Amino acid sequence: MKTIFNRDGVKVKPDPSSSLPGQVRAERVWKDHPVIVISRFRVPPERTEGFVGQARAAIEVLSSADGFRSADLGRNTDEPDLWTITTRWRNVGSYRRGLGSYEAKLTVAPLLSEAVDEPSAYIDPDDLTL
Repeated sequence: MKTIFNRDGVKVKPDPSSSLPGQVRAERVWKDHPVIVISRFRVPPERTEGFVGQARAAIEVLSSADGFRSADLGRNTDEPDLWTITTRWRNVGSYRRGLGSYEAKLTVAPLLSEAVDEPSAYIDPDDLTL
């Protein structure tokens, strides 16, 4: 049987106890590895100032979460409307719990809802057994 991973790096396999076809149960394979989260945003020039303020506020909230390591806010050099917020976390659980606080739901979630829709959590290959 082929090993399948979902977009969060979780190994999945069919759940024989499920009555829903195709439902899977997750086996956490990355749970103890440091995580890099890269969220990209398309920001029109007229929204740049507001976006930067909102991004800095989100980073401030996330930085108080247990397991938070660092954050960077950056603007693409070739496409000035493309921005990134890159955060590093002790593990994927720390990142998810960081998003779960009341303050994060008010500050971070609205910002992340505007991110480019793509997978955002990565594991450093030096931390993996390949």
